[in-house]
Amino acid sequence: MAATTQAAPSASGEPTKLFGHIRLWLALVGLVTILAGLLFGYDQGIISGALQFIQQDFGLSQLLTEVVTSWVTLGALVGALLAGGLADKLGRRLTLILAGALFLAGALLSGLAPGTAVLVLGRLVIGFGVGVASVAAPLYAAELAPAESRGRFVSSYQLAITIGILVAYIVDDILSSSGNWRLMLGGASVLGVVLMVFVLAMPESPRWLVRARRSDDAARVLDKVRGTAYTPDAMAALEAELAADEDQASWGEVFSHRLRKPLLVGFGLAVFQQITGINAIIYYANEIFGDAGFDTP
Repeated sequence: MAATTQAAPSASGEPTKLFGHIRLWLALVGLVTILAGLLFGYDQGIISGALQFIQQDFGLSQLLTEVVTSWVTLGALVGALLAGGLADKLGRRLTLILAGALFLAGALLSGLAPGTAVLVLGRLVIGFGVGVASVAAPLYAAELAPAESRGRFVSSYQLAITIGILVAYIVDDILSSSGNWRLMLGGASVLGVVLMVFVLAMPESPRWLVRARRSDDAARVLDKVRGTAYTPDAMAALEAELAADEDQASWGEVFSHRLRKPLLVGFGLAVFQQITGINAIIYYANEIFGDAGFDTP
């Protein structure tokens, strides 16, 4: 294996300080995570400013307006349900490339839509991309980042979603004078291409490589990204950890007394996050603030 800049290892066998190309690779991992989050946020927020112009061009009824708006959420539900299996079967990297391709295809369908049906299809495809990315991007970041930086890498995805929503609103404001909703929606295709290009240059998750019986490749990735050569003993420990993960828990164990409280906390956080109605506010912000008396585009 080629020599690399080494850092002093921590008790876990991972470097505590990272230099040179190690920092570059970790920065790229973070950038991929952020790009996926930006796409998620942009595609959530952009419909707010585009909706009034779409209604004018296509003469949408209230029902069709709601369908155009909400089918991203439906697609995200399906995409998220499928993403875990795809990430395990195809790998985290290829799953992220798939998410970028879905963002690209959905944005182009939406921006070039000749009618309502194609527009709804485009929004649905974007939703698939949102769902796949919401699982694959944090998973990829968590499996490549060192333990001491893992929380920052994973949380950067959620921050990027928020920034993406802000960027979408800014784009809405800039393009509102021309009413160019096609450019608003189609603009996400650029980010989709950028995401795919960056992911193509990135390594696969070492954890997935070990699971695929490619331990030598996993060791090379860990050496490149974390700056430490993993010994056979360390790789054997990682393989043993993965083997333990392969033991599938039954549904009875999932709902057992031991796991009931963390299960309720996780479920409750997800439910209460959505039950606040935040998605409706994001999608209809332009109308909500307009009805409240604010000067909106």
